[in-house]
Amino acid sequence: MPLRPQRPIDPDRAFGRGSVSGTALAAVLAAVAGASAALAAAPHGATDQGALLCASLATGLFSAMLIRRVARSRGAVARRHGELAAAAEAARERSEETAEALRSLPQGIATFDADGRLRLANDRFAAVLGLDPGTVRPGTHASEIAASCGVPSAQALLEAGLVTTLATGTAVQLSVSRTTRGGTVVLAEDATARTEAERRIRRLAQTDGLTELPNRTAFLAGVDREIEGGTPFALLCIDLDRFKEVNDTLGHPVGDALLREVSGRLRGLLRADDVAARFGGDEFVVLQRNASDVREAAALAMRIVDAIGKPFRVEGYRIDIGASVGIACSPIDGNVRDELHRKADLALYRAKAAGRGTWRSFDQSMDEEIRHRHAVETAMRRAILRKEFAIHYQPIVDAGTGRRTSMEALVRWTNGDGTPMPASAFLGIAEETGLIVPIGRWVLEEACREAAAWRSDLRVAVNVSSRHARRADFAEEVLAVLRSTGLPPHRLEIEIAESLFDGPDHELAVEALLRLRTMGVRIVLDDFGSGCSRLADLRRFPFDRIKIAGNLVGEIGGDDGAVALVRSVLSLGQALGARVTVEGVETPEQVRRLMAEGCSEMQGYAFGRPMPADAIADLRTPPEPLRLSA
Repeated sequence: MPLRPQRPIDPDRAFGRGSVSGTALAAVLAAVAGASAALAAAPHGATDQGALLCASLATGLFSAMLIRRVARSRGAVARRHGELAAAAEAARERSEETAEALRSLPQGIATFDADGRLRLANDRFAAVLGLDPGTVRPGTHASEIAASCGVPSAQALLEAGLVTTLATGTAVQLSVSRTTRGGTVVLAEDATARTEAERRIRRLAQTDGLTELPNRTAFLAGVDREIEGGTPFALLCIDLDRFKEVNDTLGHPVGDALLREVSGRLRGLLRADDVAARFGGDEFVVLQRNASDVREAAALAMRIVDAIGKPFRVEGYRIDIGASVGIACSPIDGNVRDELHRKADLALYRAKAAGRGTWRSFDQSMDEEIRHRHAVETAMRRAILRKEFAIHYQPIVDAGTGRRTSMEALVRWTNGDGTPMPASAFLGIAEETGLIVPIGRWVLEEACREAAAWRSDLRVAVNVSSRHARRADFAEEVLAVLRSTGLPPHRLEIEIAESLFDGPDHELAVEALLRLRTMGVRIVLDDFGSGCSRLADLRRFPFDRIKIAGNLVGEIGGDDGAVALVRSVLSLGQALGARVTVEGVETPEQVRRLMAEGCSEMQGYAFGRPMPADAIADLRTPPEPLRLSA
């Protein structure tokens, strides 16, 4: 069959543009086509052997190159298959790593689709919710999971992060986030330990750690709620009497144990609705709800005073203390929390001033008193700066010779407006506010300065408050004054009250007084017999002189009992080697009776009233015996 001429082959269409292999194959095909054309053009029956050979070679070459092309394509397919297999292995490894990470999370994690059906969850998710892992399967609806574990609803599970307590008692923190396709990711964490820690922290923030009563913050918040509710109630402020002595003598551990016992007794006195709290130290407060009037609060106050006044047995010790109570009622005394507390405190102060172991309810006079005290304190501070204080001196005389042996320095104050202020009107306030220290320091320095110019056999006596004497630098302060004024130590007498031995740091004060005594300063016990005088106080310190309080002398002219008391103290002073001075001697009859009892020294209006130094004769010159004042 004769060969027909073939159309030229486009190599780019046959094998692809730009392909080296395609171009080579196209050349071979062109050669085969040319050979075929030559054979077709030869005369019939004539054979062109060269063209035939060329066609045969070109056809063989084309076949070889085509086979090579197919082989290369198969290699590319094999490489692509390998790449896909490697990618699939990497994806499998990543999936396993992700699964391992989910399994190792301490939290449970689950994903839900937009319809609320579970797609994926780790085992921890079921464990945190207290479920069998087999029940948490893909496709399970969130409502089924919520019902199984005690979460309120599917909405609670999927729409809001919260802390919920399961039926098992486990607290679970649920955190929720949204996916881009409308699904939900839920993170579940066991929050039991954290919730309990937070609860303990809140409790500690509102509870007194020692007594486990509510503390100030929690108590005052409760008062605020009562005020908002508008129901009547009473506040009772309680202060323990003599508690400081327990700490000082038996130590703070025993004191702490005593406070726990006190709190227990308070709880036992209250109704279920009432609340007791500890504000710190030995200060307790009670909120008595639905107290219709002061009488109900007073009845509770009396029960508290009675219960705390009974002996305690603490760590083998019998301890006797007491309680003072102040009452303020709402709405009678106001509806402002801090104001009510202040008024209850004022009533407490009045109860303590009345002798302790009692109660007082607020009345308006207490408010007026505190305003007056504040005004006096302010005026005293101003008086210290303006030097409004002065010193008057009252003689102490030798009963046998009638001559002055000492002059007691007594502070006087004339207010800026010219009004004289009695000592009784400001010294107590000065003691409470601490102003007694700068006032006492000024009196000491001024008295020593003036006395340094007196005759050498006349001493000056200066009253020193217990608060002043307990200061750590008190002894050095006195010695510095003596050095600066030039007054010899033996011409200074320091008068102290018995209360020095009852307060805090009294050992420090005793040590300072002993040091001064070794330097020659005389130490005098003032107002012996004015309060709860104790013979033990006379054994604690070697006093140079004891001053009998003037209240024992008032009836000495006709009261044999008063005479007997003075006689006893005179004998006691003689036995202790201390001189005895009787204060408050005002009449000639008293002088005669005291002299008959052997009294060595006297002081009082019978021998002269307090006067400024420049108005007293014989301070610088040899004295004349004093005559009794009419």
